[in-house]
Amino acid sequence: MEEFGLPGVSKFSGNTWVTFTSSNSGLKSNRTRAVLPNVNGQIWAGTVDGLFILDGTTWTFNDLAQNNLLNNYVHDVYIDKNNIKWITQTGVLHQLNGGIWKSFPFPSGF
Repeated sequence: MEEFGLPGVSKFSGNTWVTFTSSNSGLKSNRTRAVLPNVNGQIWAGTVDGLFILDGTTWTFNDLAQNNLLNNYVHDVYIDKNNIKWITQTGVLHQLNGGIWKSFPFPSGF
């Protein structure tokens, strides 16, 4: 099965595009599955090797496996109007709210 994902994360900066990859930033993977901003202006990127947050200049790795989640493979990321983050992995939906993780397994056959 062939995997899909964007090659790194690109950001428009004034009049040029800047592309962040594993060779020029703190990203561990160039296979990006989801990218979106939160209400604070941070950029959240879900990759096949974890969840990363860009604060403007620095990427921070959020180790999902250390937070007792399935692994670091992120399928998708959504940030709602209350700045609650929703992360999907195989068979489970995770919620990150105020630094507290909750997991909601998908029903069997979903």
